This record gives sequence, structure tokens and C-alpha cells, in this order.
Amino acid sequence: MIRVLMVEDQPVVLNFWQYEFSKHKGEFELLVATSAAAARKIVSEQEIDVAIVDMGIPIDPDSPDPKEREEHPRNGLLLLEELKSRHQVKTFALSGTLNPSLQRHIDCPLITKPVKDFEEQVFTLLRTTNPGI
Repeated sequence: MIRVLMVEDQPVVLNFWQYEFSKHKGEFELLVATSAAAARKIVSEQEIDVAIVDMGIPIDPDSPDPKEREEHPRNGLLLLEELKSRHQVKTFALSGTLNPSLQRHIDCPLITKPVKDFEEQVFTLLRTTNPGI
């Protein structure tokens, strides 16, 4: 079974993914983080094969620092790099729209299609993933 960490802070999008993953029980195990801080905690406690990261994720929505509560693509970029380098997790970036100047900094598959097309693209990528790479 492939253990997937979904890092997403928008409840509607997160509910969509939880529903879609529920159709694939036994194939994928979905873990959810709603901030970069929550994602870091999960990967420090559990083995993860793949992370799908919303590029606009806040670092920590409960922080007193407004910059850490802010949703900004740089947060997703930093988290992607950390997950790949420190935790050896295969990563995918998730974004409905992303500034082209930021796209060149993403060193993993970038999923940018409209939400209705995300499902097919994500599950195709996950099925071709070799855990541990």
C-alpha cells in the first residue's frame, strides 16, 4: 500500500480528495496535513511514500507571526524541498494556478489542471510511483 500525505488547507478541496481516496482503499493510505508544520510532524512520526503539496499552504495557521499564517507558494516550495531532501519522500506539487516564474523552481511533477481533472492525473502518477524513490 502506498502511504500518501496530502498537504492541503482548503476544506472543500480536502473533502474532495478524502472522498476520491476513499474509493481506493487497500491501494493507498491517505494522511492529511493542513499546514507545513502539521506535515513536518507527520513525516517525523511516520513513514510516507508520497506527498502531494498544495503550493499555497500556510506554514502554521495558528502562529502569532502573520507571515507564517499567510498562504504563499514559497511555503509549498520550501516544504517540497524539505520532504524530498530530508525525508526522501516522492513529491507532487498541486496548484490550480501558479506563477510561471515559480514553476521553474519546482523539481517534481506539477499538477495544475482544473480540479475536475486532478483525480485522473494524481492517481495515474501515484500508480506509477515506486515507493522509496
